[in-house]
Amino acid sequence: MIGLTVLAGWGAILLATAHPVHAISTTAVVVGADDWVRDGTYQSTGLTLQGDTRNYRVYRPGLRPAIPADRPQAGERVTVWFDPDTNWGNLSETRVLALSLTEERADQAKHRLDEFDNPEAAATRQRLVGAGVLGLVAGIVGLAALWERISSRRPPDLTLEAHT
Repeated sequence: MIGLTVLAGWGAILLATAHPVHAISTTAVVVGADDWVRDGTYQSTGLTLQGDTRNYRVYRPGLRPAIPADRPQAGERVTVWFDPDTNWGNLSETRVLALSLTEERADQAKHRLDEFDNPEAAATRQRLVGAGVLGLVAGIVGLAALWERISSRRPPDLTLEAHT
């Protein structure tokens, strides 16, 4: 029951806080750029920027145009665009929506995710996830209620009385 309550709360928060992204930019030197790989498959790249406490997360395959697999690197100056609002889907990271590398203009987002060009897409996706989570909770509660009703019914008395 506690798990369902937490899940319902999370779904409600996702649904209520869905918003179009409002990208802002920051330019800094990359201190660390670490790829996250699971089961041999690239997941994302974590960026740490000098003088910034955020944990940036870049999904390189989603960027258009693509960037080389070994970029950005530590010591390289980059400009990243991100949504400063709380990411209720993952509180521990700040998702990079666009970036420009050292040799590119810092005032233009050269490599972009779809959400950068279509800010409402992130809100739509978050609303769908929130609604899906709430639907899942409603389905589980409904099935539990149905099971309780079915399993608590007494079977009909099938004894035959002798009539003489």
